[in-house]
Amino acid sequence: MRPGADIRKKVSKATLAQQIDMQLHGPTKPGNAYYFAPGPHRINCLHQSLASSKALFGASTRTLKHHISTGKPTETANISDGLALFEKVRTLHSEIAILGRSLGSGVAVQVASRVTVSRLILITPFDSIVEITAQMYPFLPVRWLAIDTYESGKFARGIKAPTTIIGAENDAVIPQASTEALLSRFDPGIATMTLIEGVGHNDLGRSTKYNQTLQAALK
Repeated sequence: MRPGADIRKKVSKATLAQQIDMQLHGPTKPGNAYYFAPGPHRINCLHQSLASSKALFGASTRTLKHHISTGKPTETANISDGLALFEKVRTLHSEIAILGRSLGSGVAVQVASRVTVSRLILITPFDSIVEITAQMYPFLPVRWLAIDTYESGKFARGIKAPTTIIGAENDAVIPQASTEALLSRFDPGIATMTLIEGVGHNDLGRSTKYNQTLQAALK
């Protein structure tokens, strides 16, 4: 997407609560990395992590654009807008990678299961948000009450792009068992998982191994 373009006029008001379009221009292999994150600080961390990479799709310059929603970020609206944004980006780039972190990974998985992408990167993803919540509150009928369930595992089999999953050893938000369950849902040979030792959900960016894994996944 061109720097400064106001894509908010192209999609419904119920756009993703936090979205980023990172444009990559290269002299020989122009590509686009399309990232879903739950907050602007996650976006800043990703930008810092990729700043030292000089080989992203042969990228020579990168432009970051962050859009804040004024609508209601329901799961249905998020997926719908994610698909609409992808279609816009697809007209400008031949290769598209989708990245999703935490709750944003739930959007990334569903979008990637319906479109053709060059690769998928999932950072601290989960198998099912409703299952995680049900385990946290076993005394509540969470499965019956939940409207937004984000059951990523149900969509994993529809993904054919090479997928990198990055987990945090000390993640207190997304249980490692949920991340591993998601990994098991992919067809054999599609997804690989790297566990980053010694970090939690919110401080992955301080790990050299995380930065190296992220950059390698995008090459």
